[in-house]
Amino acid sequence: MGKSITNFDLGDLVIENNDVDQCFAKEIEEELNIPITVEDLNGVNLLNIEQKRAYDTIYNRVMQRKYGSFFLGGPGGTGKTFLYSTILANLRAKGVIALVVASSGIAASNIAGGKIANSHFKIPLDMEENQSSQISKQSGLGELIRVCRLIIWDEASMAKRQSIEHFERILRDICSNNSIFSGKVVVFGGDFRQVLHVIPKSTLCEAVNASFVMSPLWTKLEKIHLTTNMRAIHDPVFSDTVLCYS
Repeated sequence: MGKSITNFDLGDLVIENNDVDQCFAKEIEEELNIPITVEDLNGVNLLNIEQKRAYDTIYNRVMQRKYGSFFLGGPGGTGKTFLYSTILANLRAKGVIALVVASSGIAASNIAGGKIANSHFKIPLDMEENQSSQISKQSGLGELIRVCRLIIWDEASMAKRQSIEHFERILRDICSNNSIFSGKVVVFGGDFRQVLHVIPKSTLCEAVNASFVMSPLWTKLEKIHLTTNMRAIHDPVFSDTVLCYS
């Protein structure tokens, strides 16, 4: 209109942060503010031999900024959740952003900062092949995914392989990195002896084909096994029986 803002006595307009920066700060700040308990920090001193080996492997990959994709398997009672909590607490204490999701709400609620995988990463329940990501690169979640250095997915044995494959495409798209899982350290955990994914009215062939172990990604994961049942440490017969159903 040929006028200047100074003609209206509004002074100088100063913008300290735009909405996008505030969104980024909110997403990341929530992760950085997750409470860290002394019990979880000290858990590293209570790990058994198998757990300590797994802890060292995953923790060192993250701290050394090296790639790693793992599947942590073991029957209920072998301390998978305890191990996740210990790893997360010790990484977060150093300011490392580590995300943790699970296939079910109950499993997610057992870990500090846990969220449901499909909800957090906007993975549709009814997947279509090669479906595009619903997460914008410019969003706060997109920035959070880029800066995080570890992602743990608990109860991955309950997830359809299509969901995990979609998650892998999300990482590569958001991070603009075509390496598997965009070169991040990713840990899947679960036990195929327990509850598996459910496909209503499916045939046996369809159910098997939807399992994570049928995914091309499965063969690219480093397998870590926990066999010492801490919950039944005084009942070796029960522990050995559970391990037989593998």
